[in-house]
Amino acid sequence: MSGTSSLMRVFAYTAVLTAALNILYGFEINENDLFSEPVISSNTGSTGSNASHPALDRLSDSTPEKSAAALGGALMSRALYSVHRNTVYSNHTWDTNQVRQYFEIGLDLEVRLPKGFKSYVDFLIYYSPAGIHYTNYYFLQGSPYPGYVAVPASQYFSFSLNEFFFDCNAANAVWMRLGMQVLKWGRGMLWNPSDLINWDKKSFEDMNRQRRGVTGIKVHIPVKTYFNFYSFINMDDVEKPNNYTYALKTEALLGGMEAALGCLLKKTNHTVWTLDFSKGLRGWNFYGEGAYLPEYTKTIYRVSGTNVTNYQPDKQTGKVVLGVHKSFNKDKCTAAIEGYYNGEGYNFNVYRHKIYTTITNTNSAYLTDNRMELNRWYAAAFFSWTGLFRQTTTLTCNALCNLNDRSFILTPQLTFSPVDQFSISLMPVLYPGKSRRSEFTSRDVFSEVFLDVKIVF
Repeated sequence: MSGTSSLMRVFAYTAVLTAALNILYGFEINENDLFSEPVISSNTGSTGSNASHPALDRLSDSTPEKSAAALGGALMSRALYSVHRNTVYSNHTWDTNQVRQYFEIGLDLEVRLPKGFKSYVDFLIYYSPAGIHYTNYYFLQGSPYPGYVAVPASQYFSFSLNEFFFDCNAANAVWMRLGMQVLKWGRGMLWNPSDLINWDKKSFEDMNRQRRGVTGIKVHIPVKTYFNFYSFINMDDVEKPNNYTYALKTEALLGGMEAALGCLLKKTNHTVWTLDFSKGLRGWNFYGEGAYLPEYTKTIYRVSGTNVTNYQPDKQTGKVVLGVHKSFNKDKCTAAIEGYYNGEGYNFNVYRHKIYTTITNTNSAYLTDNRMELNRWYAAAFFSWTGLFRQTTTLTCNALCNLNDRSFILTPQLTFSPVDQFSISLMPVLYPGKSRRSEFTSRDVFSEVFLDVKIVF
């Protein structure tokens, strides 16, 4: 712990020095730019502190020395048609396919006070007339046959609180966010190996889905536009302060390149080091991030003779994301490619290996919990074209591939917006492949077709 304590002192000294420079020289900071999240793909119609809503945008443009409040959000109706894999590859009837519909109300309440003080709440109300049917897994410990038992369940109505935080500052030099929040920690569009804080990870099928935040305190100390210091104390599910997780990061502008060095400190683990960067070059934006792990953060399965056992390796590994983004045709078209190396992943097709039977019999949730993190090599591509047929039409097409088992997902989407803040979109999510012995074809579903009608206010 001596090394960890020394490291925390170095970051603490850096934070104090940065704050002192801010106070002494009175650097001008735009409060609306703080805690912002650079987004490559469109986030229109989503909720959350980084989404765009007319009411909240008007509030942001209001006079900063006046108190004001605004309620924004999104109303969405979604119809879902699921095509069974046997319907496509085994000439089965269409009776096995399913149709579902549900409704979502996402609300965002923001209250702004003078001098950059504010509060923000984001929550989601969900209703499904037919219910969403799923399976809960319970572990029978100490029984004659220990293992996981599947219990069917249904859900018709739900309410979830995604974010609830307060923003405050000290002399416009130190900015703090206290409460439940989704952090932007890293630069990857889909994978963020440097983000070991947010437990609700990004979804490839729904890139605009609002994630649930973590409870803690975030501190941001900016020095103009060339240096930032960030820290976060994670208080989720922790009762004693000595069990808190601390995330620290320093970000600087170096010769036109944004670079950040960070670390994650936790009492029960070694220090995790992170690095991320972003560099613009001749209209192209190159970005990347990585994490050095002194030991594995998850359990893996291995074969020992005729037995299959699970354990957590006590060895070093790492994770790296590299990507490139480009805008064309006066920013009407955007394209991006992202590659991911996961040092904790398997370098073979788990679904064709003999450990697969052991995993499904003893821990059925293991494969779901490690989705997009199961294997070692992944790649994703993103494309968007605004005004394809007319100015009100947007075409989006994304692809995700597991390079180890060669399974992939395709998500073409066509969105029509006849008036501002109203949209109708059609998106088939495809899981092509006849064999079910791979990560993205293991389900019975070949395709899910989404029809969304949404109003943002």
